[in-house]
Amino acid sequence: MPTITIHPFNTAIPCAIGESVLHAVHAARHPLASSCGADGVCDKCRILILDGMDHVAPPSKIERRVMRERPFSAHERMACQTFIDGDVTITTTYW
Repeated sequence: MPTITIHPFNTAIPCAIGESVLHAVHAARHPLASSCGADGVCDKCRILILDGMDHVAPPSKIERRVMRERPFSAHERMACQTFIDGDVTITTTYW
């Protein structure tokens, strides 16, 4: 089972293959902003992938549209649209 490590807390959260980062983090009762109900339109759940970028699915059609409209760095993703298949380490600007 993959693990999402939350930096800077060094908290490890188990995550099923194909589960979104947002769902796994919320299921573990950790705070991660989201105002659109994981519909992929608000980008409040923006995260930075510090390690394991090769363990995330490519951006969805919804995420690519948002990325065209708003600037994202190379390792930034929307947690609600980021589905993992291996271990990743994430952070966000407000932790």
